[in-house]
Amino acid sequence: MAKHRPLLVRQKDACPRGYNETFVMIDSVAAVLGLVSAGIFLAHAIESYRANASVGAEARFASFKQGMFRRVQRMCASVEKLVFAGMRVIQGRLK
Repeated sequence: MAKHRPLLVRQKDACPRGYNETFVMIDSVAAVLGLVSAGIFLAHAIESYRANASVGAEARFASFKQGMFRRVQRMCASVEKLVFAGMRVIQGRLK
């Protein structure tokens, strides 16, 4: 009666020497390169998301600064009008 050997051992013996090890190595390298490329993809996606988010914040901040600048300009113009009106009143009293 012939000795029964496991399937993996029989398949390994059926292949040329080194074939299975090479195949496993190629699969391992492909898996590692796949993980590396997935990591690079995620890094670029996160970077672009953060860049767009910061641009949006800068744009909002720029519009906020513009609004504040306009308010300060209006306030300065109204203060200037009050100062000139006060000077006219004082000059009118001095005459």
